[in-house]
Amino acid sequence: MARNSKEVKDHLGHVYPDTVTMCIAYKIPLQTYKARRAKGYSVQQALEIHPQRRINEEKHKYILSFGYPKMPWEKENSMC
Repeated sequence: MARNSKEVKDHLGHVYPDTVTMCIAYKIPLQTYKARRAKGYSVQQALEIHPQRRINEEKHKYILSFGYPKMPWEKENSMC
């Protein structure tokens, strides 16, 4: 018998045959769901939170302070 073989419900009340099927329906990896639940997330949070992309802070600071770097073929006073 499979490890996650008992029926589970999501926060909306939908019943799934197992946790794997529920995670597939929400398009998240099973390990992500398990890790979130272990951290104390609710079922809804574990299933619906989408990660934010992390910005490379040093690159972001550079771009904000100086603007985008010019390409070698771009002229200094280009009117594009």
